[in-house]
Amino acid sequence: MNHIKTLAACAALLLPTWALGQIEQGGKPLHWGKPIPEKVVWKTFSALDIAQLEAEDKVTATMKDAPWRFDIEHEVDFNLKNSGSWIEEHGLRVWRLGIHAEGATSLSFYLEEFQIPVGGELFVYNSDRTNFKGAFNHLSMKDWGGLALSLMEGDEVILEYREPVGLNNPGQIAISQVVQGYRSLLQREAQLDAAKSVAGPFGNSGACNINVNCPEGADWQVEKKAVALIVNGGFAACTGSLVNNTANDGTPYFLTANHCLGNPNTWTYYFNHESSTCSGSTGPTDNSISGGALLVADGASDVALIELSSTPPSSWEVEYAGWDASGATPDNATGIHHPSGDVKKICFEEDSPYTSSTGGAAVWWIDAWELGVTEPGSSGSPLFDQNHRIIGQLYGGAAACSGSVNNGAYDFYGRFDVSWGLGVSQYLDPTNSGATVLDGYPTGFNTDEGCTDPTACNYSPLAIIDNGTCAENDACGVCGGDNSSCGGCTNPEACNYDADATIEDGTCILSGFALTILVGGGSWDSEIGWALESSDGIVVQGNAGSFTECVAQGCYTFSMTDTYGDGWNGATYTLTDADGNVLASGDLDSAQDGDGATVGSDLVQFGDSDCGLGCTDPTACNYDEGASLDNGTCNFDCIGCTDSEACNYDETATEDDGSCAENDDCGICGGDNSSCGGCTNPEACNYDLTAILDDGSCLFPDPAFGCDCSSEGGLVAVLSGTQESEATSLIGAGNPVAGVMDITLNFTGQGSAWPGDMAITVISPEGQCVVFGGYNDAPTCDANLGNYTTVWPDEWTGTASGTYTAAVDLTSAGLSGDGTWSVSVYNGWTSGPEVTYDLSFTLNGVCQLGDPVPGCLDSTACNYDEMATTDDGSCEYGQTYFLDSDGDGYGSVESGVSCNGVLPGNASFQSGDCNDANSTVYPGAPGTAVGIDNDCSGTLEADEEEVVCPEDVNGDGVISVADILAVLAEFGCITGCEADVDGDGNVIVSDLLLLLSAFGQDC
Repeated sequence: MNHIKTLAACAALLLPTWALGQIEQGGKPLHWGKPIPEKVVWKTFSALDIAQLEAEDKVTATMKDAPWRFDIEHEVDFNLKNSGSWIEEHGLRVWRLGIHAEGATSLSFYLEEFQIPVGGELFVYNSDRTNFKGAFNHLSMKDWGGLALSLMEGDEVILEYREPVGLNNPGQIAISQVVQGYRSLLQREAQLDAAKSVAGPFGNSGACNINVNCPEGADWQVEKKAVALIVNGGFAACTGSLVNNTANDGTPYFLTANHCLGNPNTWTYYFNHESSTCSGSTGPTDNSISGGALLVADGASDVALIELSSTPPSSWEVEYAGWDASGATPDNATGIHHPSGDVKKICFEEDSPYTSSTGGAAVWWIDAWELGVTEPGSSGSPLFDQNHRIIGQLYGGAAACSGSVNNGAYDFYGRFDVSWGLGVSQYLDPTNSGATVLDGYPTGFNTDEGCTDPTACNYSPLAIIDNGTCAENDACGVCGGDNSSCGGCTNPEACNYDADATIEDGTCILSGFALTILVGGGSWDSEIGWALESSDGIVVQGNAGSFTECVAQGCYTFSMTDTYGDGWNGATYTLTDADGNVLASGDLDSAQDGDGATVGSDLVQFGDSDCGLGCTDPTACNYDEGASLDNGTCNFDCIGCTDSEACNYDETATEDDGSCAENDDCGICGGDNSSCGGCTNPEACNYDLTAILDDGSCLFPDPAFGCDCSSEGGLVAVLSGTQESEATSLIGAGNPVAGVMDITLNFTGQGSAWPGDMAITVISPEGQCVVFGGYNDAPTCDANLGNYTTVWPDEWTGTASGTYTAAVDLTSAGLSGDGTWSVSVYNGWTSGPEVTYDLSFTLNGVCQLGDPVPGCLDSTACNYDEMATTDDGSCEYGQTYFLDSDGDGYGSVESGVSCNGVLPGNASFQSGDCNDANSTVYPGAPGTAVGIDNDCSGTLEADEEEVVCPEDVNGDGVISVADILAVLAEFGCITGCEADVDGDGNVIVSDLLLLLSAFGQDC
């Protein structure tokens, strides 16, 4: 997290009203630490008019109601369908969109739609992949449907969304605003100094905040007295509250948030910093206490408990707030706080907060405030239930002002009932009363009840009735304590010796040592889990990071897990002692036991215990022939050069590894003279003034051309991905080798194609081949000078059509010879669309031996000119014809190309014949009523359907006397009858009557 309320250092900065809205859920973008393997589609914004903006800022710089502007907002409509590009990899659908704003100091985004399924994740990172934010997933969604993404420094930012393939309800993301920064937020401190005359001394909050002394706060005039502003140096850092304890003795315990912590002893705590009116913007600053001691800090509920260095005097009339550690769900909630360092404010949630978890902490979740909001600087402030008792402290959220109104976003507070079990109860229930609910002090405390024993440490001289809470100090001096606050290991010989402990608690580990556990270094460290286990159970466990633990000597199991199930992706673990000696190392992928992907474990040993572990490599200095399992401790430091005369002599080496070397003539140990070698002849074209040794590389002027000459050429090609053009050629002589190739490309693209997708191949008369350029593919050659990232300028990685220039040095390829030189181009994006490369070039170092011969270089063209050396765009192409076997004027199979419009026999320029063996079948043919698709439409029309005529017994197409005779010949037939007109199986009178009714008709 780096811009919501959990970043206390930003508390004094006035951010845009929606810039507090994100909670990161961990994880990393795909392939983090490596270049993006796929092409990114970019949206671009022009540079801003800085002079005009500065003039406008001078006008608003002293206006209290004008925000401190650092950006310009662009309204956009970018979503997963109309912008960016999709790919699939590792079972995920991945969408990326690049945003480039020329000269921007930062970029940020507002997502008007953010609906993410379980498994979906959004990341934002800079183009050089050194910083990212995210993941933002289904846990980041809110009822209002959107999400604000905070600032990312730089002028190029990439958004990456991924989700599992095959989801029924894929994610929906829509970007409605791109914010282009033009000055740094770091200037804000100076701006605040200049504006103190019109704002509070520590800061100024949004217009929708409510002063605690407005009528809305009338019922909270007691509890407000417990709340204080925390100032650290020049920043209003956080808010916190005094809290009561069961001794009701006014001990200055102060509750705030764990994420606010730096050093509480350097903080200043300002009480009663509030306006006496509803509209005021400043208040007193003379009720302050400097310093405090940290007692409890735990991220599981984002809690910090501090004891102030002194007790606030009675004249301040402070209150020690009551609390409820029962975990009961409140009916409603109220927050009192110092937003952005402003005077004390109040906010109200009329609905019941509900329990949730975020950032590893148990929280009370506020869906939206009905009145007021919180802001940076409100962090650590108390949340009260309907009984005016604290139930939590502010952890984070997205609530803020949108102009003068609430933005309707959420907040969340670390739960006090969870904090109770994390050490808070030790201080707030010193009497061990077991109470989980306590009212405030002194206002909420019944002074008639208390401890009436004058010898007790919690004696109350005001008490009339003894309530059974009397206690005595324990050995640590804690009233009602159990000696735990000063207990520990008091033996300096133990590895867990506690110098602050005054009571021995029996925990000393005398035969142990301090073990440092370092885990991580992979591409997906967020998935890592591990535990160090002894026979008694888990000793210590964690995730990626560095940990130190006091352990006894013995045999242990180092268990490893990966939540995704694909191994540790380069992460390792290393166990070292206090002197830095490696005791064990390894990773999940090569674990001694387990599947190496999801779970695994290694046996490790500490001290003199024999667990069968050691170095099993016979070449190592510490090879242990008795070891049965390698524990990763092999040491090769004793191996090296043992010759004292050698330039790389290693005085610590005891075994020579054959690496001894001597200085070359350039003074380089083990060198080959190349560092000072070169051409030392001043007459040579490549004379090197700095060379000491002549390496035979001198190139002398050509008698005819001297040192400098060049040849020109060009070609035009229309290519899709992996297609290569015909080569253009020129007659020339290497002088002595091809040098820099000056290139001009007129590029006509489409989609996401770049000019940088183009690869060029150059072949010398001696058959030497060099290729360079291309996005993710290029032809195979003797030498490859690199892809687009190496040879093409940055502007070649855009999608705009236009003219592009570059210069590529071919000298290292050593292309030489006299005769024909050829140049061709290739579309080096394997899935690239069809684009046009109109290339012209100058090949320096190749002397032209004849004038270029223009003509058509495409061998498939009708006017192909095999004598041409440069393509002049004159290629003409003939008309394709098709084989027409049935002579109906239509063909089906491509047969050739006619350059003169003349057809050979049995051919047609028309295609589409679906039956080239039947002359009655062709596109548009009339029907023949015989049941075939005459017009090749794919369906039988009415005039194509076969006509059935049962009365035509002899099938001659006419119902005549011959048919009557055929019926009479079979009259009386009862089986297998050919003259059965009505189809009833018999030849009887009914058949003869049907025939007579149709007599004389054509079928």
